[in-house]
Amino acid sequence: MERLNRKKALDLLGQDFPLYTRIAGYFVKDYGDYPDRIGEYISREDRQAYVVTHSLKNIAASLGADELSRLALELERILKGEDYSRAGGPLSRLLEEFRPVLEEVRLLNGEGEGERESPPADGGPEGSFGDLLDLLAEGMGSFSPDRAREALKSLSRARRLVPREFEGEIARVEELAGEFRYLEAEEILLSLRDRLG
Repeated sequence: MERLNRKKALDLLGQDFPLYTRIAGYFVKDYGDYPDRIGEYISREDRQAYVVTHSLKNIAASLGADELSRLALELERILKGEDYSRAGGPLSRLLEEFRPVLEEVRLLNGEGEGERESPPADGGPEGSFGDLLDLLAEGMGSFSPDRAREALKSLSRARRLVPREFEGEIARVEELAGEFRYLEAEEILLSLRDRLG
């Protein structure tokens, strides 16, 4: 069963398949060891458990791994409240989804069995403003200028998804990112995401 909704993800990226594969590469490189790290963080009741799960949620959404992103959000909410004793069940469900997603992303990048995949045929726009917010938050939350720039490029390609009432906040995000104030930009994006529900 395919776990990546690449059509939706690529719509948010303006059908930029090379950018999508770069994000997939970041996922493998930065989150391939997530199962080991998260277990260690939770056992130590370390706040990093929340931080790394928050970032995983955002990059999963950027890849179109919707179920993984949803499960990461479930665990993130528990970790945000530092209620580590309740993390077991949500973590198990997340890891059950994580492993096949990681394998699918590795195959996409030509790191597993089979050949590197080509971009899917354009099935029409499937992205939403919420998905765009997730992609932007992942870029800002990475604290990487390269990833932030890529996220902003996605915004310029998918500007039509931004509702008129949010244009001011999105313009402020662009301004803050231009000043390398990624944390403040991410906070605005997360606030917008909360307002959307």
